[in-house]
Formats: sequence, structure tokens, C-alpha cells
Amino acid sequence: LIDVYNAVQTKALMGVTGDGIVEPTILGSASFGSVPVINSRVTHTETKTVTIQDISGQGGTYNLSIANNRYLEVNGISASTSTSSVTVPANGSATFSVSANVNGDLVRDVTSNIEMQFYVVARNAGASLRMPFYMQLTPTVPQGGSMLQRLNETGSILVGDDNSMLVEGVDSQS
Repeated sequence: LIDVYNAVQTKALMGVTGDGIVEPTILGSASFGSVPVINSRVTHTETKTVTIQDISGQGGTYNLSIANNRYLEVNGISASTSTSSVTVPANGSATFSVSANVNGDLVRDVTSNIEMQFYVVARNAGASLRMPFYMQLTPTVPQGGSMLQRLNETGSILVGDDNSMLVEGVDSQS
């Protein structure tokens, strides 16, 4: 739900900045997009720079925190800010970084996507700002392949007289 009164009375804006022509001047949400990291056995980090822009002429110091919406409680998934607070000058702005981290060695054996969602919360005496973030975690896929693709090939393999294994774990058949 939108709190219209507090939206009109806000003292600052928080978001990802754009050029004001092709992209909005400040966009109040961010997406890291789809990231193939599940079962990857590596830690993957995505980072966005966030701006708090004063529109009240008062400025202030904002304490920053992360609020879970979906999947931050899963071992191996986390989000963080680069600092615990920022000071915004009157009619000015301040920036900080927000990172989403996924340890693909801990987030394993998942065959479907995980839609990671969280908020960055910025609070001071006169304002409380919340900015939603999203990242879709997908299973990794071998290079040039598809997870759902099955090989069904036919053909002939010449076998020597000893009928030994062609490849470890695969026996020849007649």
C-alpha cells in the first residue's frame, strides 16, 4: 500500500540514478536480473550504487539496514550495504553500495529459480525510506548446454576382443 501523506511529505529520495533522459533521474527500485549461480561452487556478488538525495533543504544522517523479504534466511544468500550510515548535505546527495551475495557452493541441489528479494532501509529522525531489490538465482548450466536437454544418440562403436570398458563406468554392449 502507498502512504500518500508520507510520500508527499518525504524529505529525501533513495534510488539508483540515471541520466534523466533515457533512464529516470532516480529509480526507487533495483534488479540485479537473472544470475546463474546455484550449484556453481563459487561465491558471486552483484553490486549497485544507491543515492539518497535531499529534497527538504535540511539534509541529515541516515542509518542503513537490510530487511529480508524472500530468501535472505537461506544459508549462502546475503545482502549488505557498504556502510552503516550516510550523511546527506542540505539539498545534496550521498551514495553507498548495496551488494547481493550468493555462495553457489552452499546453495546447491536446487533445480528451480530462487527469487531473492530484500529492502534497503534508510532512517533518520524525519524520514524512513525503503528501496526494494530483486535478484533471480538460477541453476548453472554447462557451457553450450541446457539443464533440461537430454542426449539421445544412436550409432556404432567398434569394440576390441576384450569387451572392456570404453569409458570408466560405461560398458560396451553387443
